[in-house]
Amino acid sequence: MFTDDVTATRLPVDDDDSMDGDFVDIDADGDVDMVTANLGPGFGRVPAPYRVGLNVRGGFFVDATADFFPAGIEGDGLDVEAGDFDRDGRLDLYLASRGGADRLLLAGPEAGGARFRRADANGDGSVDIADPSHSLTHLFLEGGALECDDAADSNDDGLIDLADAVYTLNFLFLGGGPPAFPGPVACGADLSADPLQCEISSCEG
Repeated sequence: MFTDDVTATRLPVDDDDSMDGDFVDIDADGDVDMVTANLGPGFGRVPAPYRVGLNVRGGFFVDATADFFPAGIEGDGLDVEAGDFDRDGRLDLYLASRGGADRLLLAGPEAGGARFRRADANGDGSVDIADPSHSLTHLFLEGGALECDDAADSNDDGLIDLADAVYTLNFLFLGGGPPAFPGPVACGADLSADPLQCEISSCEG
């Protein structure tokens, strides 16, 4: 028996008409994410993007399409199939389009830089109340050195400021959106172009 409809709180909002969705571990963190094939308004008169919904917190999905797909990956989406087509140990995707060209996406190498958990400001391997506290100590008191600036940048705006602590607190206690890719659970490299660095994190070593 399904009693709770959590669509509004756990899925990203979009206006596409989805024709197919596959649940695959696209970021190799041990949980299932989703890739959808979509039609735009008017059932295909306008191409729509294929989308990636990243599972970042036990069934909470965020739209991470731009983090995984090159620009312009769209069509009259009909089907998604996943597999290791080139036998390199990484998941690839075949995107079928109704009345348009299909696409084959091969997984590329992971982005450079240290791997970290977003919002794990104190680098202990988990995201909890200690992390915004550590960030605030760093900002306003002596101590609280940051070993991974990228991890402390919860909202991924390229700055370390009060907004990061507020973002993390909102996520932890008020049902706010999760920290940006790679999220608070999985380890990953920063995909954003910003000056922040990550020298040491709980994901390394």
